[in-house]
Amino acid sequence: MIEAMSEELNANVREWVSRLRSPDNKVAYCALKELVEASGRSIVVYAHLDSFINMMRDSNSYVRTRGLTLIACNARWDAAGRIDGIIDEYLQHATDEKPITARQCVKSLRQLAEAKPALALCIADALRNADVSKYPDSMRPLVQKDICETLLFLDGRGGEGCQGTAPLTPMDPSLDI
Repeated sequence: MIEAMSEELNANVREWVSRLRSPDNKVAYCALKELVEASGRSIVVYAHLDSFINMMRDSNSYVRTRGLTLIACNARWDAAGRIDGIIDEYLQHATDEKPITARQCVKSLRQLAEAKPALALCIADALRNADVSKYPDSMRPLVQKDICETLLFLDGRGGEGCQGTAPLTPMDPSLDI
């Protein structure tokens, strides 16, 4: 019975992974939700980490965002340290050309750091040095706020009181936190 359930999960995961690149964003989003949920319960999704890493490199920002999200969701299963090997590339998306992708990346860094505490300092350094000046005025404050909240989370304060926190003053003057 357990074996049959495991086989069914494997089959479902393979199907969901194949749907992540669907041209229909609703189909792809539903697959993402299923994979996020499955990632919290089982190591089965981690077997597709290479697919998620390739997605992180895609020209389509929606696909990149899905890849980044699933990498973070599966960091808990990464005993082999594969994510450690691509962390610099992952962190480049904290200032992705698309601000929505950047925001999702920054938010996912909390989950990644929880699963891989050894990467927390590297993550914090990247966020402190993030240059968000390229974003339009309508998006820049939102990305800045996400960065601030993630830095506060990494600092152990959970993201509250984002204004005027001296210990987390970023090195980039454009981050007016």
